[in-house]
Amino acid sequence: MSHSEVDVCALISTKEEQDSFHQHINALDGCDNNIAFFFDPDECVEYILSIHQEKGLLILGKGQCHLVDIFSTLPCIFYIYLTEAQHYNDASRVRCIISSPRELLEKNDLNFSISPSIESRLHGLTTTDVRDDGVAFCYTHTMLLVLLHTQKPANNVHEDMLKECRATYDGNAKELEKIDEFVKTYESMKAISWYTKDSFLYRQLNAAFRRANILTIWKFRFIIQDIYRQLEILHTEQSKNAKAISHNIYRLYRGQRMTLNEFKQIKDGVGHLMAINSFLSTTKYRNLAEIWAGDGEDRQKLESVIFEIIIDESEFGDISVVFADITAESIFEEEREVLLAMGATLRIESVEPEGNAWKICFRACPFEDRIYRELKTRFPKCNESLIFNENMSRLMIGQALLSMGEIEKAQQITQQMDRFQDPIANCMDTILKSSIELQKPESDSTESNERIRLWENLSKMKESFKAVKPLTGFHDNFYPNRLQIAEKMKNPWHNNILRGIAWTAAQENDNDTAIQCLQEALLRSCDDDLRATVCMQLALIYIKQENWRAVLETCEKSFNLPKVSEKSPMLLSAHDISASLYQQFKDNCNALVHYKRAVELRCQHHSSHDPKVSADKMRIALIFLELKDMDAAFKIFGEVIELDHSKDTRVAYERMGLIYLLRGDCDMAHYCCTQSLEMAQREVSPDIDLIIKNHLHFAMIEYMWKHFDEADAHMNEAIAMSTNCQCTQRTKKEIQTTLDALHSLDTRRHMTTN
Repeated sequence: MSHSEVDVCALISTKEEQDSFHQHINALDGCDNNIAFFFDPDECVEYILSIHQEKGLLILGKGQCHLVDIFSTLPCIFYIYLTEAQHYNDASRVRCIISSPRELLEKNDLNFSISPSIESRLHGLTTTDVRDDGVAFCYTHTMLLVLLHTQKPANNVHEDMLKECRATYDGNAKELEKIDEFVKTYESMKAISWYTKDSFLYRQLNAAFRRANILTIWKFRFIIQDIYRQLEILHTEQSKNAKAISHNIYRLYRGQRMTLNEFKQIKDGVGHLMAINSFLSTTKYRNLAEIWAGDGEDRQKLESVIFEIIIDESEFGDISVVFADITAESIFEEEREVLLAMGATLRIESVEPEGNAWKICFRACPFEDRIYRELKTRFPKCNESLIFNENMSRLMIGQALLSMGEIEKAQQITQQMDRFQDPIANCMDTILKSSIELQKPESDSTESNERIRLWENLSKMKESFKAVKPLTGFHDNFYPNRLQIAEKMKNPWHNNILRGIAWTAAQENDNDTAIQCLQEALLRSCDDDLRATVCMQLALIYIKQENWRAVLETCEKSFNLPKVSEKSPMLLSAHDISASLYQQFKDNCNALVHYKRAVELRCQHHSSHDPKVSADKMRIALIFLELKDMDAAFKIFGEVIELDHSKDTRVAYERMGLIYLLRGDCDMAHYCCTQSLEMAQREVSPDIDLIIKNHLHFAMIEYMWKHFDEADAHMNEAIAMSTNCQCTQRTKKEIQTTLDALHSLDTRRHMTTN
């Protein structure tokens, strides 16, 4: 079932009940909301959980009210409306009991004409916890930088946005009328007025902000520009008036109810910075904020909080926090709204109780647009129009997403780019896409292929750096300059520069410089997932040097990182490499530990049908076979056959045939070897060694059955294939071993006969 962006869900039992709701909604003036209807409770729960960042309202229809206590446990449900009397345990969530849709809608109890600033207080803050200058903070400011500087096209400025909105409100005549009105009447200087209307624009844009949906945010980029620029103009005008009366300290207030989890995150974050990822509605009047906060009546589920945001412009110098009183621009003038622009950086100063509510004090901090200055420094020959054209802007967001580990989102934003018309964008596109390929987990390739893929993409990056340098003045390609820039940076971008230097150095076989940079990166402040990535890059250089001890020690560092995500592809790669090396060194116990852990991680976070799961299980079974643990080997070979990956399955059948043969079960041995041989012979490039091994097993089976002619035929076939086709020395030794065994058995047979 597909649904538009909604505020209300209804779990009902009959089509008549759904029709009744539709009838009354259509008759109600000013009702712009959609209701998502469900007949299946499981489907309703699944949908509600899928919009966990929203605050939803739920109607339980006739015959469904007995589920009220189950839905009360969902944190995203704001209020529940019942259509029949029902006992319930949590009174804080049940709003009222209604007898018909008419009663609910005529009371307007769902606030269908809710103003955007009121709605924002239901949804809470959209922020990034900066903590130690985290990568997410860099992403927030990079996104804002790109959104504000991307150049508008000459025509069809809002085409992507309008398509998105029309698709969302398909079938909603009133919203589609508003979209048509927007097309006819919108002007840049009316952006705030449109934003504050109860309409599609506010709902769609802020839903994208709350979900951090960069693909949707990108479609609204020019609206965001207009709102921000209009706020800047208003801020400049209002600041002049404030300075005229020697006033440059502002106190803004915001009242809302927060979930206990959201409140705890802020309370535990005193002293931390928060980046505001959307436009934030506030007021200069504390009494209005107190009304919005409430008096703690829902404390079991929600905390009443009052935000006080202190902005001292004397602390900012030439840098400013953009905010403005938009009372004159808003259609809801009675709210006395002050809108704070996205990108503002706030420090959590204190969290203290005040009466029946909590007061959370923030202080605005200067945001220096260093990312913009860094771009101008790195591309001295490029003017702003070249850096911030449509494609380059997408590339910058893609790089920011990649730095956060959001590989799929980075791919999505870059896949939508047009064909490049300029060589600079082509070069930067190659660099970004090669970076994405470097971090993508490959599910079906050998370790050697992984290394080849890595170095191929690094080569593309190196050539692109060389090509872009004369076009842009890009001087970030030399080790000294890059190290100098890296030393000045105290956040994870520093680590990325060090990694970039290491990549370039490794490509030029300057492994000492590469190792030095990566070891330095491990000492810098960053999250454990990024640290695991650095460890893996360092391990690959040690592999190139064949410094196996260093490889294992570096992989061990990845395993000991306390906060590395189990979903990290780098952690998985470290287990793969460690297992392979331990097996190579005949340390079967450690090899088994790492192969088993790799299988666990793939099954939990990728797929149990991943071809690498089958390959790793095959290696585990072969190790058990080498350790003479036939029962364990037999069990794992059976699991490999169930996974049904052709290459591993035919080998598993051959090995199981051998185990049956050693156990004296010739019937099952014959069946398994037949399966293996038939699969091998169907291949375009048959596995000669596997075919020969099966013929050797057949020779032993036929001999045990006293079919001596058939045994000789299989033996002769194996010898002929080893002579006419290339096979390994190990297979040739197995042929000789089988011949000796048959000769010994034949000698004993003749002696017994005599």
